[in-house]
Amino acid sequence: MLAGWTFGTITRTACGAVLNSLPLVPYGGVVAKDEQTEAALLGRMIEYAKEADVDIVSVATHPLHDEATVSRYRQHLQTDFVFENFVQLQSLEIHPLAAMKSRSRSAFNRKLRVAAEQLTVRQADSQKDVEQWLDIYANRFEEIAAKTYPASFFHALFERSQVADFGELWLAERMGKQVGGVWMLLGDRCADYFASAFDSQCNELQPGTLVMNEVFSSLIERKIPVLNWQSSPGRGGVYEFKRRWGATERQHCYLSTLLNPHTKILEVDANQLLDEFPLRFVVPFEQLKSH
Repeated sequence: MLAGWTFGTITRTACGAVLNSLPLVPYGGVVAKDEQTEAALLGRMIEYAKEADVDIVSVATHPLHDEATVSRYRQHLQTDFVFENFVQLQSLEIHPLAAMKSRSRSAFNRKLRVAAEQLTVRQADSQKDVEQWLDIYANRFEEIAAKTYPASFFHALFERSQVADFGELWLAERMGKQVGGVWMLLGDRCADYFASAFDSQCNELQPGTLVMNEVFSSLIERKIPVLNWQSSPGRGGVYEFKRRWGATERQHCYLSTLLNPHTKILEVDANQLLDEFPLRFVVPFEQLKSH
């Protein structure tokens, strides 16, 4: 009988090796039926990392973890470094529009009417849809000077989701032409707003607002109780967009265990660390000797 599971990957570079629990996807750790199994799996993760000559183990806790769970993770992993970050969570007991005050709801409804006059929303149903979204994604992230996930990751996510039903790409279209969309990752207790990109020339049409309105309705219908908006680059426009929907802030942690205190990883600067271990959390930048 399966009592729990965990997995991760090891990245080896010239400056050292890191074991990440769930790289690319923001959160890791274990799935366990009880605390004893949780402790055994986290302990085995450290043992395996030592056997594999890993320098650092990195695990990110989920925002739905309570303080007691995070404390146990820190204990079992023998954590050396902790980096706290915020996310925004959205309750889906009822549709966010229904939970708003009348003035806010009226403002959203006006935006939705404007969007619905020119845009339609649907789920992606082919790799061609994914490829068109990737073009928008690449252009948008070039505009904001941000790093993209590999295109192969999204193609694989779409392909496997056709079988396992754990991911969806929701699209906005104008006169049959895609203007962007949002990737959702699905679980029983929580859905994650994983990645989004829209054509910046269509911002005035509010495609993101229209898409999320449909996403909320779909998640509520499937009785998924929480949406994790994930984090934002600061508390500016993106953060405010989520807050206006009713999202509330919550903390989660990146936990790093240093197995080799002499690792060259700690000797590089932040830019090199990002290049050596792309899309993976290793240690807080302030722990680097060149910081």
